[in-house]
Amino acid sequence: MKTFFRLALLPAILFILLDACTLQDHQPPGQNPDCNLLTMTLVTKTSFGPRLQKDEILEVDGQQIPIGKERSYEYTFDEQNRLVQRQYLTYTGSSANQRITYEYDANSVTTKQYNYASPQPDLVERLPLNEQGLWAKEDFTYDADGFLVQDANVYGPTSYTVVEGNITRMERRSGPDEPVTEVVTYEYDLSKPNLPNSEPYRGKISRNLRTKQTFQLYDNGKLTVTYVYNFKYLFDQAGRVTRSYYSFDSYGTTHYQVADYFYTCR
Repeated sequence: MKTFFRLALLPAILFILLDACTLQDHQPPGQNPDCNLLTMTLVTKTSFGPRLQKDEILEVDGQQIPIGKERSYEYTFDEQNRLVQRQYLTYTGSSANQRITYEYDANSVTTKQYNYASPQPDLVERLPLNEQGLWAKEDFTYDADGFLVQDANVYGPTSYTVVEGNITRMERRSGPDEPVTEVVTYEYDLSKPNLPNSEPYRGKISRNLRTKQTFQLYDNGKLTVTYVYNFKYLFDQAGRVTRSYYSFDSYGTTHYQVADYFYTCR
């Protein structure tokens, strides 16, 4: 169960770290003021999984750990610092790749999804925006600052607690009026700004860099499983994150999950 739970949550962990602001507040936090950000690339690496080509050594905790690439995500921003393209590649033995473009007008953002280098989009969606410039999805409720505080979908209603610009708690239920099934709490380094935002039309999230994330699973109100992740970071001379990593256990073995960040300026 540990392995499944970790894999299911990993994408959420990585993308939550990226999201930071709204369309009206889309200057990526932590960005060098002398750098008008053009692209940011995120490359995830891990010591977990037999299908990876582990061609890099991670020196951590007095050990030398072989790691290999899992996925890469490249985000491209326009001169207004809005996301205009996201590209995804995987290195886990699959040829999967995807490109999504974003086109903005006053009341919506249109996304076009291209799979496997197709010249024509496989999926086109027009997402309406509310007066805050945020996705006006029926299930979503935002606070006055633009944070998503309630997702009322029937498959797992979710609520978020925000304290001084940081999301500190998430609660998920199996259905409306059902007991809590999952709780996630977050801790932050209040001296460090968060990473650039990947999808600002989805609302603000935390202002600062996450240092600790605790997952708790419940069954009929009873706590059954707890997972704790402690995040560590490396920075460049401009103060931008260049690497984040954390460890996790699977079947008695400690593994490491790494994310490397690369930036280009106009």
